[in-house]
Amino acid sequence: MTKTVLITGGAGGIGREFCKLFNADGYRIIVFSLLQDELDALGHDLKAQRKDVDYRGVQMDLSQPGAAEAIMQWLDQQNLELDVLVNNVGFGMMGEHVEQDSQTLERMLTLNNILLSKLCMLVGARMKARGEGKIMNIGSLAGFCPMPFAVVEFDNEVEQPTRHADGHLRKVATGGTGLLITEVTERTPFDGYTDPKASEAKLLRDVFTPGDCWFNTGDLVRDQGFRHIQFVDRVGDTFRGKGENVATTEVEAALSSFTGVEQAVVYGVSVPGAEGRAGMAALTLRGTLDGGALARHLAECLPVYAIPLFLRLRDDQTTTATFKYRKVELKREAFDPEQVSDPLWIRWTSEAYVPMTAEHLAKVQSGEWRG
Repeated sequence: MTKTVLITGGAGGIGREFCKLFNADGYRIIVFSLLQDELDALGHDLKAQRKDVDYRGVQMDLSQPGAAEAIMQWLDQQNLELDVLVNNVGFGMMGEHVEQDSQTLERMLTLNNILLSKLCMLVGARMKARGEGKIMNIGSLAGFCPMPFAVVEFDNEVEQPTRHADGHLRKVATGGTGLLITEVTERTPFDGYTDPKASEAKLLRDVFTPGDCWFNTGDLVRDQGFRHIQFVDRVGDTFRGKGENVATTEVEAALSSFTGVEQAVVYGVSVPGAEGRAGMAALTLRGTLDGGALARHLAECLPVYAIPLFLRLRDDQTTTATFKYRKVELKREAFDPEQVSDPLWIRWTSEAYVPMTAEHLAKVQSGEWRG
């Protein structure tokens, strides 16, 4: 059965390249775009790439109110269901904000935000009812950092940047995750804290050359290239389990996307006889927990090594004075029932989380069970 993809703004740029990729995979391709000549040119190129392509180019001004509903009406008229939706269309405004045209601003917000949100809602509802489908939202960003920074290799086991044989650090490759550091210079000084020892602890010296000095941000980031970075986790939160690095923010996002989970705090805990640390999550729920449904949800969202083995159900999450979760206490208490009065659950099998019993705990502590 032929799968169907709809790409907004697919007649040019990135959208056009997406069309070629889906065409190579045999998809029926639907494109909504503003300019008819670009739609016609795309159809010509797609047919040259694959003679039997089912291509449908629809001219429509997607920046107008009601565009999302018009797209859904067109799909119903064609009796088509989407397997993939690519929200690609959008534009930006350059120059000072106060000098912009208000009508153009309204068109931009309608196109970039309202259309995308409505299509996700309307198409997503149908995909959910069918139990299948994928939505891809394409975004763009531009930024400039005047400060010299680097992303360097970091050892999560010892929670320190990696020093090589020459005593210096190494930058990660593009796409790699490491520690974000910023250079301390006369133009970008570090004033420090009131405690000199605390100030020195935040500095890294002889990083790339003898005598240089860099500030340790404590952030683990992904180097995206072109001097762009993406936040991954805080140092001390990422842990290593089953030979893989687990970013707690990604696991927290997966848990929070499950119906009924209000808050999720993820951290690593030691398990006797197991390599590295195991994942544990403190959850605040809306209602009761369906251990089987949660296990299935996480199996779809996360790699096996990142799925938490233990759950702690709490009425609320405690935070510090700066509104950070108290993970140090959670790590220390782990799944010890003598320290934890909250209900504890365990992923005893891959199919479900179940309330942890004394028998479960005994097998964990003896090393007989390692998840």
